[in-house]
Amino acid sequence: MTWGVALGELVTLFLASLIALVALWPVYGAIVALWRLPMQFRLRPIATALISLLMGVPMFLASVFTFGAGHLPGHLFITAILAAGPVAVGLRWWVWRSADPALRAEAAKVRNELARRVGDRVVQPSKAWASFVFDIERARRRDEYEPPPI
Repeated sequence: MTWGVALGELVTLFLASLIALVALWPVYGAIVALWRLPMQFRLRPIATALISLLMGVPMFLASVFTFGAGHLPGHLFITAILAAGPVAVGLRWWVWRSADPALRAEAAKVRNELARRVGDRVVQPSKAWASFVFDIERARRRDEYEPPPI
């Protein structure tokens, strides 16, 4: 085997892995990220709408220009599935940057209590995690909760 053949096989393996990851992106969007968008919109409507528009409109326009304007609901479905993951990551980053350290620590405390109960991994308040938007809301509701009088 020559170096050229080995390098060609290595490049082919890299490209095949990259294509497999790109092919799994819509599957991730449909299974994991798409269900989060309605609740994230309910919790943070302005941020979710802004990020969804900034990421979704270019994807929608690219889909329409690529496949034609024949079936717009299909383009909306494709856009929703492809944009769900990046919108969730962008929203998490936006909320993470706008939260103060005390709120991050409280959200991490709530997440770690739940993680210990279900056997999930523990998070650090210094880094964002996937359910950060929901954990902030849990922390806020925990602070506002008043138990009923006995």
